[in-house]
Amino acid sequence: VNAGREEVADTRRLDQLAQMGEYVGVRRPVELYVNRLVSSPMLIGLFRPWIVLPSADLSDTEFKYTVWHELVHEKHLDMLYKWLMQATVCLHWFNPLVRLMGRELERACELACDEAVICGLDARGRQDYGDTLLHAFETGGSYQHSSTSIMLSKGAAQLKERLGAIMKYQRKSKFAVLLSALLTVTLL
Repeated sequence: VNAGREEVADTRRLDQLAQMGEYVGVRRPVELYVNRLVSSPMLIGLFRPWIVLPSADLSDTEFKYTVWHELVHEKHLDMLYKWLMQATVCLHWFNPLVRLMGRELERACELACDEAVICGLDARGRQDYGDTLLHAFETGGSYQHSSTSIMLSKGAAQLKERLGAIMKYQRKSKFAVLLSALLTVTLL
């Protein structure tokens, strides 16, 4: 991924990335690259994060949602969790439950990022975001089996799950949030 990357020099795209970073609340600068070999957009780098896109030929809407999703990964520190999980899988390579836990962590990270992006969108925005996911799945790079690729390249079933969650999303009522908090405090 690192060897085949090309830095994005389009100032308009870089400005959009900076604006989305401010909007999401990412404190560190995130660099932007294109690598035609990757199968889906991804965030790389624990200390110096950078986003890699399979193509720079994205519409403004697709670029916005793609970058937004990847910046949410950065804000949630998903790279740290994934590295810790990989270390755990390496240490407990013999335990199938640890591998299952790793896949579940990856799934949960993707669904949490999807929810963070769509929570402020209307039905049309959610549809555009879902269309962005579909387009990224259809137009992935030439190296489809990259171990670094995120959920988009891991199968239609997971993409279907993500799209279903996006289309069925409903904001939680204040009562549901209060009840959840109360139950959490009670259990603790």
